[in-house]
Amino acid sequence: MSNMSKYFLILLITISFTAHAAIYEKTENGVRVFSDSPETGGTEVNLPKESGFTEWHPNKRPEPIDVAQEPQNAAAVDATQRSPYQKVILDNIHEQETFHNERRIPVNIAVLPKLQPGDKIRLLVDGRIYREQESNDFVLDNLPRGKHTLQAIVIGADGSTMSTGKTNIYVQYHSQLFRGQKGAVPLAKPH
Repeated sequence: MSNMSKYFLILLITISFTAHAAIYEKTENGVRVFSDSPETGGTEVNLPKESGFTEWHPNKRPEPIDVAQEPQNAAAVDATQRSPYQKVILDNIHEQETFHNERRIPVNIAVLPKLQPGDKIRLLVDGRIYREQESNDFVLDNLPRGKHTLQAIVIGADGSTMSTGKTNIYVQYHSQLFRGQKGAVPLAKPH
């Protein structure tokens, strides 16, 4: 008998024994314990004969999967189905962070659970509404140099609100006072 035939025979025997292995259950100190060998006080667990595999038939098509339709707009979402927001944070902005020569500052508002249809996020800069939208990602364009205070408020379709704490950032740009004069440091070129 060739080596390949021996390996195949061993494989078949192993599969046949493992396919019919019994599982035993017992309780130790209030904890359910499962084993493949019978132990004192253990009982055999009867498992269904089904495996994770389905038999393939060349002429049989799979059954269609019934997928529940999601509502098309926020008005269709029942208020009782909404989960209250647990956390709202400025995800990529840190207290006292300084931005050097950045004309576009990305701001991501992390909301847990995720922002629901019909709800909005209002971003405040220095106490004034900068933008209100139904998305977590904002871009602060051309903030003037200096200190700025950011705050995000999630506004639910039902009027409820949840806000972040206030976060201070600093924006710095190269001086343009001496631009073009002899000995002036040249401005960095935009990328």
